[in-house]
Amino acid sequence: MNVRGIRMGAIGLGMALIVTQGLRSEEVVKPLPVTEVLIADRQKDLGRGQTFSDTAGQLWRTTDSRLLRWDGKARTWEQTPVLVAPRPHWTARSTPPWHGWDRPPRIVGGENGSLLAVVVRDVFQEIDTEKLEDGMGSWREVSRQGQELAEKRGRNFWLDARLYRDGKWSDARGLEDLLAAEQEFLVKNFPGQTSDFSFFDMQVSGAELWWSDGTGVHVLDVDGKHATWALPDGEDSSARGRLHSVNLLRLADGMIWCVDGANVYSLKCEKGRIEAAARPEAKLPGSPHWPNRHMYVVHSGSLWYWFSNTNGAGTWTLHEGAWEKSEGLGLFLREDSDGTLWFLPGGGEGSNSWRGYNLVTGDKRLRLPMPGDFPKGHVANVNKDKLLATGGDRVFLLARTVEEPGWRVMDVVGLKETYENGPIWLDGRGNLVGQSGWSAKLPKEKIKDWSTAVSEK
Repeated sequence: MNVRGIRMGAIGLGMALIVTQGLRSEEVVKPLPVTEVLIADRQKDLGRGQTFSDTAGQLWRTTDSRLLRWDGKARTWEQTPVLVAPRPHWTARSTPPWHGWDRPPRIVGGENGSLLAVVVRDVFQEIDTEKLEDGMGSWREVSRQGQELAEKRGRNFWLDARLYRDGKWSDARGLEDLLAAEQEFLVKNFPGQTSDFSFFDMQVSGAELWWSDGTGVHVLDVDGKHATWALPDGEDSSARGRLHSVNLLRLADGMIWCVDGANVYSLKCEKGRIEAAARPEAKLPGSPHWPNRHMYVVHSGSLWYWFSNTNGAGTWTLHEGAWEKSEGLGLFLREDSDGTLWFLPGGGEGSNSWRGYNLVTGDKRLRLPMPGDFPKGHVANVNKDKLLATGGDRVFLLARTVEEPGWRVMDVVGLKETYENGPIWLDGRGNLVGQSGWSAKLPKEKIKDWSTAVSEK
């Protein structure tokens, strides 16, 4: 893959005026030109998926069937042992029997670059496809063999898991067995939370290890005793017979919440069993079928919920037991190490607003101006003092500063052959890597400035 920088005429972002809620107006100093445009390349076999960074800075990518690891030296995505095993070809018009539980690999990140990878396994993946006849009749044979295997096993599907630590993957084993064997390590090294809804989620509360497997919620208490609570079918009857996508949350008081669809349940482990209580007052606003739903408990203890779909987007916070729409704030993006919450432009401004990102600390709101008519996208860490912000066909380098709003734009490069509003990362070899899996090489003269930490003073 060849990535080359193309110098072009400066594209000024122009002068602008910051308008903040309840804050003084300030003039944005000089315009910032785009003088470098990078050509982005993407492997042909990547398919759809999501790129993410672990806590050690290694980049990974999940697709519908596998987990890939980024090799910055070779500038390629490498296969890992995490893989959804193939199933027989399905020729019938009806959906295949595995439709209700077929999921991409689920990855949860821990400290020091550790990962927990969970995949769905089923009886149909164990069928010998070489013995199946070709043609329309083969789907009946697939169903028959799958049913026979399910009767022997007593179930159609189950979850397998692998643990990644110290740069090595463990062998695959049953999820429950792995969690029980590694409880101490997981409690110590997986204190964080996930913001999205999935068939598998995990949360630590004190010495307790909680997880959901799409059909129930489980806990291993301090003594390693296992308790289970079955997920209710809920209001939507279509949820029966398939994996639920839930989100587990640890509140400030250590209470575990399980959010299933729009319904919220508080859970606690008492005397070897899980006690669950419905929380109708905390039921999520809007439809439980909205895609791209996320929840997050910030370090201050407040709970945020946000979504985006083709009809719009919204951000809510739970205030005094009720959900309140956060007027003027767009989608929640990240929490900084100092507790500052980042949001997209909101209040009808549209993501192209030059006023840029909303930065919230307690009851104080500031705006980080990003002058220019381009979409404002996600923000990702380079290090504790530098961030990358996306803007469609450009990438901004942001640096921490002691002056309000706490960050400033240092540099910007353009992108050719790609368009990105998801997160972008800078690997240890000077490559920009995007959410959709593309990569572009920074010019040598920019690598040091973009990757070196700056002083907060």
